[in-house]
Amino acid sequence: MPPTGPGTFDSSEAATFADSLSVTRDLPTLDAALVAAKAPGRIDLTTAAHGLVAAEVVAAARGAAHPDLPPGLASWVADGIDLTDMHRDVALVALATIRSDDSEMCEVVPATWPTWTASLDDLEVRLGT
Repeated sequence: MPPTGPGTFDSSEAATFADSLSVTRDLPTLDAALVAAKAPGRIDLTTAAHGLVAAEVVAAARGAAHPDLPPGLASWVADGIDLTDMHRDVALVALATIRSDDSEMCEVVPATWPTWTASLDDLEVRLGT
């Protein structure tokens, strides 16, 4: 289902994945979402949404949480999550792939394009901190 707004958490896929990560706190699932989102080839909506949520967790763990980070993910980060610079690097590559022509998400957000790209720019800055 297409996002309902320009934010990372504005799609049912993102909300469902965020809820699942909040409950499981499963680092391999977060890693898999990042790796899938940076894989060569076409990135579907679900893969992109999961990759963006995972990237938001990485940014939050680096001290740059999005104000709309779901409470369950914020709690996981606050309790301590063992992420490395490699996670940031993979998240940045995933973000570049998600905003590329190979991403289905780029096809479904034209009405909110400037706001959506600004939210991705913001995430990229927060990942760099």
